[in-house]
This record gives sequence, structure tokens and C-alpha cells, in this order.
Amino acid sequence: MGRVTNFLNCPLAIERSHGTRSPSSLRLDVKSDFISCDDNAGLMSTDIMHPTEPAAPFYEQCKLLDSTDGSTRIYAPLSYPVTRRAQIIPIVHIEAIGLAHWFPICWKIESSICELVVLRSLFKDGARQPPGSPTSAGSLPLALRAYPFAVGHDDQADKTRFWLDTAVSDEPTDIGAPILMPSGKPSSGAKLKLNALHSFNDALPATREMTSSLLELGLLEPWPLSFTVEGRPISVPNLHIVRQRDVASPQMFRFLETFGASAAIFLGAHRISLYRAGILVRAAGASVATAPVTA
Repeated sequence: MGRVTNFLNCPLAIERSHGTRSPSSLRLDVKSDFISCDDNAGLMSTDIMHPTEPAAPFYEQCKLLDSTDGSTRIYAPLSYPVTRRAQIIPIVHIEAIGLAHWFPICWKIESSICELVVLRSLFKDGARQPPGSPTSAGSLPLALRAYPFAVGHDDQADKTRFWLDTAVSDEPTDIGAPILMPSGKPSSGAKLKLNALHSFNDALPATREMTSSLLELGLLEPWPLSFTVEGRPISVPNLHIVRQRDVASPQMFRFLETFGASAAIFLGAHRISLYRAGILVRAAGASVATAPVTA
């Protein structure tokens, strides 16, 4: 197994070998709202192998906080455009049970980077999310609850060092709060965001190790969300899921033996979450632009 390297924004970087990918096609089961690849589809174990490089930033522009930044004002999650509009959000495995109620949980593999994510919308601008998202607190992944604090930085193993995205709020009625109170202690809003940050970062190494193992055991397959809604083409490329026919395979046994009950719970939530894809399709069908939309 390749060495798991901690990179910015919770990805596991990987490289491709010269393996081939078997053909795949999409089907939508209207009764179950479950979208999957056909039984012959699969990501060959030689397609994706070892960590190599960091992912593209999830944030706009991050800076390391210093002693002069205590007065910087932070705002409620929904006061930031990214928390409302981001289509795909990186997550960690401990969030799977809660988020499976809202969104499909899958892996995004792009530019040799693999990361565990939730798909909140079929549109790039995050439009037409499931009912209740993003206004319900339960629909917000930890990365968005922590925002603008940036999750996934390697040096945040030191819990006294924090990175902050410099994006600003676009909600005029939210006056925000400083990171630090005059007493030098974190404000209540900062405490909530830092708790989410630490929860994410603490779970990140295990999430990366599980992703690395699934890749190297060849247990992931492409999930090509490319279909037509009301005559309009919609596509979300580069997504992958655990191959259903391998749930009782020796490879899966090895994975569960290595990671235990938490991995079984995580994979169960992942599988259940895929039924939420039907909700995204119906939401997309409610208002589809005339031009093709591609993630």
C-alpha cells in the first residue's frame, strides 16, 4: 500500500498506472431513486494507486492567523457565498451517518486526486439542493460549519495554529463577531467553528487511510452521473462509489478486518446515501436551463 500523505483540503493524492477501465453506463431506478453503474462497470485496481500530489484548493485564499488577527470578524455559515453555493464538499467518515440523510456520499477523483465528498447539487452553482439545504444546520458538513476556518491543513496537528479563508460575508444583516473577545478568549461563534474544525481534522487521517485502502483493493467504480432531465443534458463527472458486487468479496473482508466496525458503519451510510441521488434529479428537473450543465 502506498504511503498516505496529508495534503491541503482533505484529499488523498493518487497516480494512475496503465490499467484500463471497463465500460459503464448509467441507470435510474425510478422506484428506488437509486442511480448506479451497470453490473459490468468497475474501476480496475490498476487504475489508481499511490499518493503523489496535493489537490486544488477548496478555499479562495487562506492565510495563517497571527496575533494581530483576533479582531477579524467571522460570520454565520450561511452568510458566506461558498457555504450556500458549493456543489461538492469534502467530508470525513464520521459525518457519513448524518449526511447520508441529505446527500449522496461518494469519492471524487480528478487530476490524480481522490477525496471523500458529498454531492449537494447537480449544478456547478449549487442550485436546486434538496429541500432544507443549506438552511438546516444538519445539512452542513463540518468543513462548512468551520468556515472560514480552513480544514485539512497539515500543520493543524498543532491545535494552536489556524488558517482562515479571506472570503467576506455577503449578508448585510449579519454583523458577525470577532475571533477573539477583549479578554483574549475565543468568541462563542469562534468556539463553534473551531470545534467543527478539530472534529474534521481529528478524523481526517482515518478517512484518508480508508480511501487509500479502498483504492488499492480495487473496490471503487465510476459513478457517471450523465443523463437527461426534461430534455436537458446534465453531467457530474469524476465521481466514484464502492462497487456493490464486491460487498462480500475477499477484498472487502480485508478492508473491514483492517478498519473494524467504524468502517462498516461508514460504508453502510455511503450505500444508503446514494438513494438521495434521485432527490437531486427531481430537484434538477424542477428548473433546468436551456444550455447543458456540467459539474
